[in-house]
Amino acid sequence: MKGIELRNLQVERSGAVIIGDLSFDIPSGEITVLLGPNGGGKSTLLDAICGVIPVSRGSISLDGLAVQELSRLERVKAGISYVEQGRQVFSHLSVEHNLRAACANREQADRAMERSLEVFPELRKRLNTAAGMLSGGEQQMIVIARSMIRDPKVMLIDELSLGLAPIVVSRFLPLLERLKHSGMAILLVEQYATAALAIGDQAVILVHGACALSEGCAALRADPQRLHQAYLGAQSA
Repeated sequence: MKGIELRNLQVERSGAVIIGDLSFDIPSGEITVLLGPNGGGKSTLLDAICGVIPVSRGSISLDGLAVQELSRLERVKAGISYVEQGRQVFSHLSVEHNLRAACANREQADRAMERSLEVFPELRKRLNTAAGMLSGGEQQMIVIARSMIRDPKVMLIDELSLGLAPIVVSRFLPLLERLKHSGMAILLVEQYATAALAIGDQAVILVHGACALSEGCAALRADPQRLHQAYLGAQSA
């Protein structure tokens, strides 16, 4: 299978097990939606996949290549991109320099700039503006454009909509669908479950670091009670 395979994954923070014996796939050409209550381990899982924190046990493979022992930079080179929570931009650098900072060389930077401005034409008139002066939606455009620069095989997205108005979020969702249709594997953590399920293929509900439910997004849209039960089970546990 192309994409990410997680097998018997265990991840710890400060000696506490946050993710325990977790296994599921993030297939290429699909959006896998990761849902669950706060503290369920969603951000920890993304950090582990991209190499921010190590795994204690289990394996992470990308297109059959074991990556759990690779550095974060090596995972980027292998094709894993991470859109972190909180819109991490270089606030004192211009929009252009924020985009070029992710490029390996000038030729790649020139191509990336054109591609970024095609996807987000709103940034063209802001190229010389310090990123910290932009709106939250514009900063998120920078982060997403920067994550696309190396043509990744996998994109991990942590809370795309955090702090953004729904009308701004609706600007990004069609882009994720286009990336999916290009063959990219996407793992999307999103607080607005309805919006995420509308564009997703498979959903995984993470509760206390374990998979409480794995189901097709279409099935959960048709029977939202199953999603509610998974959340209620987490609250009563």
